[in-house]
Amino acid sequence: MAKSTVFEDPTVLDFSSNLAGPGAASMLADLGANVIKIERPITGDDTRSIYPLIDGISIQYMWLNRGKKSVVLSLKDPEAQAMVRKMAETADVIIESYRPGQMKKFGLDYEAIRTCNESIIYCSVSDCGQEGPYAGEPGFDLIAQGMSGLMDMAGEVDGPPTKMGTTVGDYIGTFNAFGAICAALYHRLRTGEGQYIDISLLAGLV
Repeated sequence: MAKSTVFEDPTVLDFSSNLAGPGAASMLADLGANVIKIERPITGDDTRSIYPLIDGISIQYMWLNRGKKSVVLSLKDPEAQAMVRKMAETADVIIESYRPGQMKKFGLDYEAIRTCNESIIYCSVSDCGQEGPYAGEPGFDLIAQGMSGLMDMAGEVDGPPTKMGTTVGDYIGTFNAFGAICAALYHRLRTGEGQYIDISLLAGLV
C-alpha cells in the first residue's frame, strides 16, 4: 500500500519523549509530514531503554519514532537554543512533553517561538496540563489513571483500584494531540493563524 501524503509540506519539530507526544508525531509522519525528532544527549528518549530490544534497539522506540529524522541537542546549551529558534522559523508544528515551564527556561516556549514564527502550531503534552495546582508536578500515565478515577472502575467490584492493562492515558493523549494538531493545521490553512495546544493526559481520561 502506498504511503499517504496528506501532509506533504509541514515540518514538525518533535521534542517529546515516551509515548503520547512521539506517538502523535509519528502519526503525522505516517501522513507525509517531515518530522525531526530532537533528543537529549547520551540517553535520548526514555523509551530507548524499554524492553524488548531487537539488535539493541527498543521495539517501542522504533514504533513510536517511525518515519522521523533524528537530531541530538542539549537544550541547556545556548548555541543549541539558537539552533532550535532558527529551525523554528520555517517549522509548522512543535510538539514537546517537558515538565510545564521547562521550555520557558530554555527560551523555547510558545511565546518565545512566536517571535520568530507567528504561524507556529505549538503543542505541549503533559500529565495534568500547563495550568492548575498540579501543573508543575512530574507525571505519567499511571498517575493520570489514578487521579482520573479510571482505576476505581477497573478490577473486582469490591477490590482495590486497579491499573489498566495498557497505558491508556498515553494513547488517549496521542490521539488528542494528533487530532488537535490536524485541526490547527486546517485552521491555519483557512486563516493563516497559528495556535497553542495544551494536551493533558488527565483531562483526556476524565
